[in-house]
Amino acid sequence: MSADYATNPALNTLRDYLRIRSVHPNVNYDECLTFLRGQAAAIGLPVQVFEVVPKKPVLVMTWEGLQPDLPSILLNSHMDVVPVFEKSWKHPPFAAEIVDGVIYGRGVQDMKSVAVQYLEAVRRLKNKGIRLKRTVHLSFVPDEEVGGAKGMAEFVKTDHYKNLRVGFALDEGIACATEEYQVFNGERTIWHLNVVCPGKSGHGSLLLPDTCGEKVRISDGVLEGKVTNNGHKGKIYSFRGIPYAQPPLGDLRFKAPQPVKPWNGVRDAKKLGNECYQYNIFSKTLNQGSEDCLYINVFSPNLKPTNPLPVMVWIHGGGFTCGSGTDESYGPDYLIRHDTPKTYPEKDEKEIYEFFKALRFETLVKKHITVTYAETNKELLFVPFSIVVEKQFGDNERFMVAEPIEVLRNCGIHDGVDVMEGYTEDEGVVFLTAGKDVYKMISQANKYPEFLVPKTMSIYCPLIDQMEVGKMIKQFYFKDEEVSMDNLYNLLKYFGAESFKYPTILFQKICAKRGKNNIFLYKFTCKSELNVFKHIMGVEDFILRDKTLVSHGDDLPYIFHIKLLTDINPKIATNSRALKMIDQVTKLWTNFAKYGNPTPDESLGVIWKPYTLEGQDFLDIGENLVAGTRPDKDELEFWERIYTKYCPKYAP
Repeated sequence: MSADYATNPALNTLRDYLRIRSVHPNVNYDECLTFLRGQAAAIGLPVQVFEVVPKKPVLVMTWEGLQPDLPSILLNSHMDVVPVFEKSWKHPPFAAEIVDGVIYGRGVQDMKSVAVQYLEAVRRLKNKGIRLKRTVHLSFVPDEEVGGAKGMAEFVKTDHYKNLRVGFALDEGIACATEEYQVFNGERTIWHLNVVCPGKSGHGSLLLPDTCGEKVRISDGVLEGKVTNNGHKGKIYSFRGIPYAQPPLGDLRFKAPQPVKPWNGVRDAKKLGNECYQYNIFSKTLNQGSEDCLYINVFSPNLKPTNPLPVMVWIHGGGFTCGSGTDESYGPDYLIRHDTPKTYPEKDEKEIYEFFKALRFETLVKKHITVTYAETNKELLFVPFSIVVEKQFGDNERFMVAEPIEVLRNCGIHDGVDVMEGYTEDEGVVFLTAGKDVYKMISQANKYPEFLVPKTMSIYCPLIDQMEVGKMIKQFYFKDEEVSMDNLYNLLKYFGAESFKYPTILFQKICAKRGKNNIFLYKFTCKSELNVFKHIMGVEDFILRDKTLVSHGDDLPYIFHIKLLTDINPKIATNSRALKMIDQVTKLWTNFAKYGNPTPDESLGVIWKPYTLEGQDFLDIGENLVAGTRPDKDELEFWERIYTKYCPKYAP
């Protein structure tokens, strides 16, 4: 480097840029934007900033050409730099010191120097009065050092990028040793190279989050995932967007999914698969998505454990209409601490249902299970949905040929399959969600007794019986009072019992009669800052504002790290009540996955007995674990009486 560096404006610009600590893992790009806006103003270039992903801005400067209709040239560089370990540096990594004509700083080579080369080249050409034929855009993008998934990868999908009309792009490079700026054209060909690197390792060989990929081979090909910390002194090996069937497009639309075609090379398994088309019941908006949405995500604490690990398969809820199987919605962090891998099917429950028709699901799980080296007898399926009968039309194929209640009574579930099932204390909140006309519901409950009659009874019972049942239900929950906002909690209790509690107990009793399965019943009563679904559902403005409810869905934040709730539900403090309950709940769940018994010993301070007709045992899962018998005894005995008398088809 020449001795005039102290007065060299380009060099001073580079040093100013190097002093900005745009370093992973938590990059704040505000200072970069301020610096780049200043450079654009000095050169005389207009600036646009696009924030496709929150806090991940893309800044674009534009030098308009003489023929702007021609495809443009894009000079791309990234603002972020890889992590630094300052104790290993001889010179401060963000001081941009010059020693013996050499600049020392993180980003000198990769790639802030190239960004300044772009700026300086445009500056010099403009100062000479030169104007190019084509328009030149200078883009400065975020998160390139962690793959660019939330940077350029999202930006190129937007109309903003399309409007740049890019015909040619220059990207990553290193500083040139001479005054000439060399451009290389690379083509992908097979080239085997053996590289030996003696000495201390650099960042590329350290297991930093998002900077290296773990590879595994499954029957369909090789997957490259990534490894991150789980926040509890452990690691999570993740493989996302694994196809379990061919995309149901074209001739495959509305057909049983077909086996996925093997792929060549390494498949990137760092990104989630597509989301299916769906309507968001909370935001009341149509989510963007794709029919190509048949993917699963796999997470494991260890790729090569000493002993095989049990596997839990989670199929998300959403009533066949909405929801997501991603780790943003259901993060594995809490469960993974107990050495239990998880697999998450992606977004479309209806397609999963169709897949069941064509293939035994355990075949799918076993096919891919070598990723996590699972034991056959330790694979569990967690499925929060039910199936209805299809009508017979000619010779059409039917998946269910009888009502589920009849199949359950006559066939039961597979012998030896253990079941853990339960309900939350305030399940009925889901029926008071935002968008429901609560006042209309109250009016109908007062005017028409049959409003309170369950749908199953309305199908099988004559109207005169429905009138009687409606009166009995109203008397049980409201005594001699009218339904009103003052006793709305009783209406919530009714909805919870009718739609969740009684069906749960009915299932338990039918299975207990057969005596061929261990079944465990729980009532979920955990209360902490994690109970946010009342807020999400939009009911806290008109019901029990000062009371913490255990709503439908409030059990999930104690099992999964729901990252989408971060704004509502901040990071859980160490030694907090919430973390204690998370540990208890996930221990019960993973014990059940490992041993078929949620309390194989007394380490949790309680023994949870299987449900039987004689004992009717259950576990109250709250801040403390309390074993008991006959949960919500009076309420559930009331429901059993009216079903036995008026609709015995749905009585135990």
